[in-house]
Amino acid sequence: MSPKRLHIDERHLLDEQTEMLLKQLEVPSSGSNDAAWEAISKAIASKPSSKVRRMFPTAWVAAASIVILLSVGFGVLTRSTRIISAKGEHVAVVLPDGSNVILNSESELSYKKYLWWHKREVKLKGEGFFKVKKGERFEVRTGNYVTSVLGTTFNVFARNDQIRVSCFTGKVGVREEQSGTNAILTPGLGVSSSGSSLGTVEQVSEKQKGWMSGEFYFTDEPLSNVFAEIERQFNVKISCKGCENRRYSGYFNDKDLGQALELVCVPMQLEYKITSENEVQVNPIN
Repeated sequence: MSPKRLHIDERHLLDEQTEMLLKQLEVPSSGSNDAAWEAISKAIASKPSSKVRRMFPTAWVAAASIVILLSVGFGVLTRSTRIISAKGEHVAVVLPDGSNVILNSESELSYKKYLWWHKREVKLKGEGFFKVKKGERFEVRTGNYVTSVLGTTFNVFARNDQIRVSCFTGKVGVREEQSGTNAILTPGLGVSSSGSSLGTVEQVSEKQKGWMSGEFYFTDEPLSNVFAEIERQFNVKISCKGCENRRYSGYFNDKDLGQALELVCVPMQLEYKITSENEVQVNPIN
């Protein structure tokens, strides 16, 4: 029996019960008003619908309890676990299947712990190096981009609408969901976003994962991106006038702030001043 049909049958049953009640409350064709009210009072006192009224609240409470339990259960199952790395720190994460992730500074990783065995999927903001246990498909979502693997090591960078994926072992698939562009990466290959789609697959260096040991390498990178990385690693704020159109190729490490600034500023003909614990001013040398 369909739900719609059940609803109709219940409505007919209710109509029949109502009709019976009205018959019981029918006023005699002859007699006084007092007699009529007396008949109505007797009918109300003896009508069987009082039992029906007592049953409906119990049914509603039971139904409401089931809905609440299902809602709570669904909320627990779909709750996301979030791990955030602050500026100046790297965070190691072990996922439910034993896969490992190293988060770069100022990054965020989230996943559904209780649905993990149904679907191995994480969301990433920032940068992370993944070492995935072999098994069912493993996906990293970064905006509209999805990186898919079965078991491998790879690096994903996702900041300011820029995506870079580098494969170091195994095989990695990267796709942009809206444009449909995709790429297959094997060890030593990487791909970056180009507008709203993927760019050309290119050779990548092992240096791209050097950040895990505190070493950062750049090739023709906008200087603003280099200073943003220094800000993340040392938890400082850098202001630079006249740096907008400059690009940098070189290296720095996260051992010492002054040394990192020297390595970047000197070849770029810039001078810097650390004005307080968390502020750095950079200006072109006159």
